[in-house]
Amino acid sequence: MRVIIVPVGKEPEVTDIEPGLKGLQTIVGGSIEMAGFDRDEPLSIICNEEGKIFKLPPNRFIPELQDIIHGDFAIVRCNMQTGENEDLTDEDIKLIRAKLTFDA
Repeated sequence: MRVIIVPVGKEPEVTDIEPGLKGLQTIVGGSIEMAGFDRDEPLSIICNEEGKIFKLPPNRFIPELQDIIHGDFAIVRCNMQTGENEDLTDEDIKLIRAKLTFDA
């Protein structure tokens, strides 16, 4: 599945991961939480649901959430009809790169 991975302190990278829960858990290092990234697009942030509890390092401020994501995270496209994650499109990637804040 084509996603953007946003590692702490590094530039976001487009990559293919194993579809499903296991691939996402590997990126975030534990249990996942899904949060909206863009109100007009079916894009979601997948982060470690206990990132703040485990004191993972701050990563990026997300204006749509008015919060800082802690730890590495991914951005995926969610099919609103099936609830399944699917490949990001080229347009998704352009939008995400334009919106990410690089200072935590």
